[in-house]
Amino acid sequence: ELEIANNDFEYLTKVMRQKINDQIIVFDGLSGEFIGLITEIKKKTLIIKLQEKIGEVKKCPNITLAFAMVKNVRLDYIASKATELGVSNFQPLLTNRTVIDKINLDRFTANVKEAIEQCDRNDFPKIFPLITVKNFACEFFVCKCNPLKTFFLELETQSNIKFLLGNNFFLYTSLNDPLLS
Repeated sequence: ELEIANNDFEYLTKVMRQKINDQIIVFDGLSGEFIGLITEIKKKTLIIKLQEKIGEVKKCPNITLAFAMVKNVRLDYIASKATELGVSNFQPLLTNRTVIDKINLDRFTANVKEAIEQCDRNDFPKIFPLITVKNFACEFFVCKCNPLKTFFLELETQSNIKFLLGNNFFLYTSLNDPLLS
C-alpha cells in the first residue's frame, strides 16, 4: 500500500477527480511502474494498493546539464525541457554575471516532476547543489575522473586549462578568469 498526500493528493482528487476503485499508474524511480488501485480517500490523503508491476525503470543516458542561474520563468523552462530531453543530472552554476544567486529547489523539483509525468519517463534526475563555475571546473574536470565522458585535456600553463566536453566541444579557459569566480 502507498499513502499519497500534499500536492499529489490535491492533484489526483481535485484536478484528475480520481475516486475509490479508480486505477492509476505509479512509479518511484527505483523499482519500476505499477498499476495502483485507489482503495481509500481520507481528508488529506489517499491510499493506493499496488496491483501489478507493468514496467521496469527506464534509465536515461548519463547526461549532465551544467547551467548558469537564470530568472525563474526561464529556469522552469530549463527544468522541464531538459528533463523531457533525457537529462539525468542537473548542476546549477553561479558565475560573476549571474543575477540570481540561489535556486528554489522545491520549485525546480516540481517542474522536473511535472515534465517526467508529461513525457512518460519513470526515473528522476539528480539535482546537485548550486556551486560556482570555478568549483565545477575543479571538481568535475581537474580533481577527479568523472564518468560523464568529460575529460581534462591539458594544462597549458599554471593557470590555463583546455577541456574536451563530450565529443566535439572544447572549453579553453584560465582558472584566473573572472568569469570563473
